[in-house]
Amino acid sequence: MPDTIRHILLSHTQKLHVFSDSARLDVERLLCHVLDVTPSHLYTWSEKILTTEEHTLFETLFTQRMNGEPIAYLIGKQGFWKLELCVNEHTLIPRPDTEVLIETILKRFKQCTKLDVIDLGTGSGAIALSLAHEKPDWAITAIDYCDKALAVAAQNKNAYNLSNVELICGSWYQPIANRQFDIIVSNPPYIDPSDPKLCPNVRQYEPTMALISKDNGLADITHIIYQGKAHLKPSGFMILEHGFQQAQSVAEIFKSHGYQAIEHYTDLAGQTRATSATLYA
Repeated sequence: MPDTIRHILLSHTQKLHVFSDSARLDVERLLCHVLDVTPSHLYTWSEKILTTEEHTLFETLFTQRMNGEPIAYLIGKQGFWKLELCVNEHTLIPRPDTEVLIETILKRFKQCTKLDVIDLGTGSGAIALSLAHEKPDWAITAIDYCDKALAVAAQNKNAYNLSNVELICGSWYQPIANRQFDIIVSNPPYIDPSDPKLCPNVRQYEPTMALISKDNGLADITHIIYQGKAHLKPSGFMILEHGFQQAQSVAEIFKSHGYQAIEHYTDLAGQTRATSATLYA
């Protein structure tokens, strides 16, 4: 049988189904990447036969996907909020659940202009660049410890011509001295090193430093909350992503360091995924 788009969609979805809950979508994304076309093209031109070069590249990528490598790394991009972001093995893959941070900030500060915002551990720049894209009059600072991840964020920044974003290499608050912000936001590492629920493929392929944290996954969150007191303006707002079972612990950390007005937010599955607090003067 010739290697038409239709045949590849059917046969390879069946092969991948036992390894991926999104087998059909994965095959579509790989084909779109190899052929440089939109998803609708696959169905409009379903009888198109792949060239030898296209077929070879597709099979190489498909084998890597069968071995567990994330689709976003194979095609080098991932959608987040309203942006299509470049990603690689140095950046955490942006996930839809993290969009709750964007939604909450935009809703809470809808009428505010010229705010100073910092995104800690920016990775691909997903949070910082999404906010910058929505609020061009806000000044966004994005920090990451990994210079290779920051290079990806710079690539994404330039792709959208976001001049209101400053990218800085460093560990958490270390490179910003005495600067203060209206909003501190972060999707920090929050997974315990021994957590059995962490997907083996995530553990194998995504950057450990963006996932794992000591003290039951709370070490980096505690540091951000404690040190954040020196970097929030009066009545400054902090919001952090965390594990769905960590909400109470994060709230207690906020309380122990003098924060107030603590609120929780749920992700797409209805799990508590983020917590915010305000530091009143």
